[in-house]
Amino acid sequence: MNRIMGRVVFYTASDLSTTGHLQDAEPILRGFDTGKPHDEVNEVLEMYNIQLYFEVGCALRTWTDDDKNTFKETVKTFKPFIVAYVNGLNDDNFTAEYEQVEEALKSSFWKVFAMYRAYERVSPEQIEYVLKKESGVIDMLLEHQVIVKAYDKVLGDYMRGNRDCIELLLSAFLLQLDNPDKKPYVPSSLTLKDRDELITAFVDSSTPNISLLRIIEQAKDSNDLQISAENRLKAKRKAENQYGQMMEKAIRFPYFISIELQNSPKDWAVRLMTGVNNDYKLCYNERLLKEYDDERLITMFADHYEYIDKTMQLTMPFNYVTDMVLLEFLSGYHGKRDYPITSAFNFKQQMAVMQMSFHRQYLKGRGKRLENLLVWFYEESLKNKYGYPSGKMRLAAEGVTVVEKIRTLIPEIEAVLKRYDLYANKGRVDEGLLDYYKGVHFTETKSVLAKKYAYGVDGSRDVFLPIRLLFQPGAVMDRLPDGFDGERNLFNTIRHCRVKYDDYREWQRENLDYLIDQGLIGKDVNDVLKLVNEARVAVLYDIHHDRAISYWTHPKVVQDEIDVMLGQGLLYTEDKLFSKPEQEYLNFLLNDKQFTNGPAIRNAYAHGDTPNVAEEAHEAAYNYLLIVLVCVLLKIQSELMIRG
Repeated sequence: MNRIMGRVVFYTASDLSTTGHLQDAEPILRGFDTGKPHDEVNEVLEMYNIQLYFEVGCALRTWTDDDKNTFKETVKTFKPFIVAYVNGLNDDNFTAEYEQVEEALKSSFWKVFAMYRAYERVSPEQIEYVLKKESGVIDMLLEHQVIVKAYDKVLGDYMRGNRDCIELLLSAFLLQLDNPDKKPYVPSSLTLKDRDELITAFVDSSTPNISLLRIIEQAKDSNDLQISAENRLKAKRKAENQYGQMMEKAIRFPYFISIELQNSPKDWAVRLMTGVNNDYKLCYNERLLKEYDDERLITMFADHYEYIDKTMQLTMPFNYVTDMVLLEFLSGYHGKRDYPITSAFNFKQQMAVMQMSFHRQYLKGRGKRLENLLVWFYEESLKNKYGYPSGKMRLAAEGVTVVEKIRTLIPEIEAVLKRYDLYANKGRVDEGLLDYYKGVHFTETKSVLAKKYAYGVDGSRDVFLPIRLLFQPGAVMDRLPDGFDGERNLFNTIRHCRVKYDDYREWQRENLDYLIDQGLIGKDVNDVLKLVNEARVAVLYDIHHDRAISYWTHPKVVQDEIDVMLGQGLLYTEDKLFSKPEQEYLNFLLNDKQFTNGPAIRNAYAHGDTPNVAEEAHEAAYNYLLIVLVCVLLKIQSELMIRG
């Protein structure tokens, strides 16, 4: 959040502008005179914001204990002035007072307006006047339930006649908001019929936003919003039309992926080469592949095709670090049940499907069939090498249609996971019990390993603030040279540069001091910054990068640090086969349990349904299911290997 110079505004305790705002607050605190009147609206609103900083314990490091105690006593005197000002608002002075509020403090004005019940003294006509004069104020008004209730008819009338309010309507019920506290309340006077008519006006407009059109088409009806079939159909058609026009006119950076078999004397199996115009070439070393036995032809999906990383987590899920194309992500609206999708994510999916398709063709050229290898790997390799009581797995034979292959494969994947869940819970598989065992949703299959994945506790300042300061670009200005090939953040600055503490500005040093106090970084004898608790930094990095850390794939020093953080209440663990990001990805890919913008392959082919798509789309769906099965088997193998 950018700091508005000269005015104190509270955002959050961890906001990077906090130091600057406290510096602006200091002269107010030192010079505050309780004997003088304080009734200028912007001054009152600053007092309210200073209160908020002290309520959450914010302070400058330069303040002494005496300063802090004195300032706390001063802040205690603010409330009577704030209450007196708000109580003085009425129809006679409201308009004049509101027109004096500076832009940075308008949100604060409506907060104190709601908090101290000014709506009891200010008539609906005054709010109607403000709405006509300042259209953007509707967003701030709808943040407060008491204001919406007090001025229900005025606000409902305004929304009813304003097509631009569609985003507020969808934000209340359908859109995924970065800040849930900003969720708007919708006036009850805006009936279900009014709400659908507002959607009609939006859909019928000349250039409705394509992202909102898709959300309208896919939305599920609720008691608060019921979208007519006509609006859904119009939204779908208009979105398809806009998408076609965009693809024709947009300036794009297309890429093309080709595949090539080579015979290289070097010890590489697969490599990706980048050519001109963003063309890519996947090269496979046939000399090395010919040496691989059946098991290696399966496990190469992990290390060569990189379906799974070194911590045995899937690489296909959306990654907020590597897949976030910020301009793409911010330029569109996102439904509450949307999975994040960017061009980087789509490229990763296309690469995975192409590799699966190639691998099947390559094996066919060697007289092998991937499905047969997977059956052997599950039924024999896992049993013989790790003692796992695997059952039978039946995949479709060669020669049947791809739709039949899909319908055979889906229940087999579920059966594999159901058996493993029973094994993880009971320590063995009773075939009779298996018939009656309900298990859990397949994405929540239990792990045989305790503490399989660790996650940061929601709202934990000592987890997410260090992550933000160390790893996010721009959180503390980097000192990396131009052209640095990597993430530009403080972590890499410390690793790759001799940067000194005094190279940073005072407000940045406040953040460095926090990291020093946490024992994460330090200074050497020359004042050069260095990493100190590298084990904790490693934990924080994985949580930042993967949103989870795999306990058993890290060295003991990192495991010990995870245990320390668990004891401090900073982390929690779950013993599931799949991490939370993996569960989200599988739900996106296979069903609509969690997201509405995915292919939902399992649901699409369930109950004998056959999607009306081209043969290539059926083939892609089958390849995706094979990817899922391969990853399931490799994750099971990794757990059995670790436990053994």
